Amino acid sequence: WRRLFEVECHGGLAPPEQVAAASQLLRRAARRVDPRADRLQGMAWLRFLDGRKERAFSEGAGALLLDGGYRPRVDPGQLEALRALAAARFVQLMEGRR
Repeated sequence: WRRLFEVECHGGLAPPEQVAAASQLLRRAARRVDPRADRLQGMAWLRFLDGRKERAFSEGAGALLLDGGYRPRVDPGQLEALRALAAARFVQLMEGRR
C-alpha cells in the first residue's frame, strides 16, 4: 500500500498536485472503514483522519490537506511532513484500521 501511495503522490507531480493526490487516495481508502467518510469536509475530515489517538491532521502537518492543493506554492518541509503522515494513514485505512 505504501508503494502505491508513493507512486501516485510523487511521480513528477508539482507540490500542490501531490497534496491533491494524497487527499484523493486518503478519501478512497477512508471508504474501506466508513462508506460515508469520503464525504466529510474541513475539520470533520481531518478529525476522521486523526483517528482515535493523535491530532496530526487536525492540529499538525495534515492540515495542509485543507488548502495545499490550491496553493500556488507549497513549502517543501510541510509537503514532506504531510506525505509521511498521509502515507502511514493511507496504509492503516487500506488495512481497515480506523
